[in-house]
Amino acid sequence: MSRCENHPQAPALLACSLARFFALACLALCSVACDSSAIPTSQGTGKPIERGALLLLASDYRSTNVSVRTATLELLTGSLFSTGSRAAGLSYALSGDVAISSEPLATGADVALLDRYGTNVVTYVNPRTGLVRAQLAVGTGFESNPQDILPWNDSKAFISRYGVDPQPGDAPFDGGSDLIVVDPRVPAIVGRIPFVDKAGVPARPSALTRHGEHAVVTLQRLSHDFSAALDGELALVSGESLEVEHVLPLPNLRNCGKAVFSQGSKLAIACSGLFDSQTTRFGKEGAAIIVATLETTGVVIEERWNAASLNVSPAGHVAWLGETTLVFDSYGSGQTGDALYTLHRGDPSAREIYRARKPFAIGALRCSYGAFTRCLATVSEPSLLIDIAGDLLHHSATATEHSAADITGLPLRDLGIFGVTTP
Repeated sequence: MSRCENHPQAPALLACSLARFFALACLALCSVACDSSAIPTSQGTGKPIERGALLLLASDYRSTNVSVRTATLELLTGSLFSTGSRAAGLSYALSGDVAISSEPLATGADVALLDRYGTNVVTYVNPRTGLVRAQLAVGTGFESNPQDILPWNDSKAFISRYGVDPQPGDAPFDGGSDLIVVDPRVPAIVGRIPFVDKAGVPARPSALTRHGEHAVVTLQRLSHDFSAALDGELALVSGESLEVEHVLPLPNLRNCGKAVFSQGSKLAIACSGLFDSQTTRFGKEGAAIIVATLETTGVVIEERWNAASLNVSPAGHVAWLGETTLVFDSYGSGQTGDALYTLHRGDPSAREIYRARKPFAIGALRCSYGAFTRCLATVSEPSLLIDIAGDLLHHSATATEHSAADITGLPLRDLGIFGVTTP
């Protein structure tokens, strides 16, 4: 998600994303900040993490708490790490603007918590012991606003930096609107992969997806003041050579989210269009969901559902339920809450499967594929996990609510699924 770093209240609203700007601003200003002294002492799970376990992030955009639950929602630790953590040697306390990798998490590795606008730090926490192994500053002298982290192997990870350095050249690896290459063992920044501006518009790299030997990077192409946008792009970065091998246009698609692939390697992506600060709504232009084949020569679109024809405003998250059915989230407005919908290939209409109580309440839609497959969405008010199951025979899906109230009382915002096994 893009962040509202240009807004005059940005220092106080560190978690504000461009896509959810006005709603989150209201939440941050109107909510009472969590008393960090009420957050219990951070501790690990005390046992190995199993596949299917969940890392849950709760935040009121001032305070943050991270907990761990089993696949069946049994609490393993109520506070793995939080704003109230005061571990010895901790240089940066956790802020209210924190994110988890959009990719499945590894069971045998440290959890990397991405502290975004205003902090620009990655914190590595051992989920079993609860100990902070290290912290890595990724600002390099400017508000880099890191968006996503893609672990590649034991010695390599990629981090997308959304912010633009107004005076590059003052520090190593500065510049912004780039990927930085990190060696998580140290940890240290060991490389930088820049993206070229187009017509004066920064690339704005956001979500990261591994697809074979490439990191697929969503380039949102929003202007410096966020008032204009070019068509989005997908950059294919070689995990071996660290070179940008291809930059593929997403024609007439703007402000796009994470690229997700079916097990048959079909690409799906949801684009929300440009936010209009006057109407506090998203425009229909450039807002759509597509299914495509990813070629080195381009994104070959096979099906496209425009927001105007769906009469639904995509919020930027989409996931595969099998090879022919998609689930995506949409924005609510006024008294109408956010919603989850399904799309079936060959069908021009969307089917609602869940409606939240309030707008801007659905914070994440995550899936873990392969031998262990699960799709979940988070709802902030009240704090719920939505378990999404697909009925492949009837091309439909169901959504089941599970209470996931954080022990601190903070609203649930994000989650990670432990879906990869490591030694």
